[in-house]
Amino acid sequence: MSEIQEKFSSRPGPSRKIVVLEDSFRVTEMTLPPGGEVRPHRHTWMTDVFYGLAGELLLKVEGQEAFRLACGASSEVRPGLLHGARNVGADEGRFLLVQHGGRYDFVEPSEDMSE
Repeated sequence: MSEIQEKFSSRPGPSRKIVVLEDSFRVTEMTLPPGGEVRPHRHTWMTDVFYGLAGELLLKVEGQEAFRLACGASSEVRPGLLHGARNVGADEGRFLLVQHGGRYDFVEPSEDMSE
C-alpha cells in the first residue's frame, strides 16, 4: 500500500454537484464533511484543477508535498498522478473541481501498483 493510500483510510466521501458535464470537460462543486475524503486515484487523460471555496482540505499528490487547499487557493494535478483529498478542518470543506483534457476515468490503485 502506498503512503498516499495509507493516509486516506475509510472516511466519509464527498457530495457532488455537477455544474458542467461534457465529453472532455467537467466542473463539479464538491463538499466534504470534517474528516471526509476523496479516495486516492488517478486519471489517465484528465487534468484536475482544484479551487478552494470553504474550509481546509489536505491535497496529497504522488511525488509532491501535501498541499493545504483553503478558500481562494488552487492546485493542479496532471494526468497519471495518484492523488486524494481530505477535509482536515472542523467545518465542511467545499472546492470546485475543473477537469479537462480528455475522457474521464477514476482509476483506483491496486496492490500490484503499490510503491
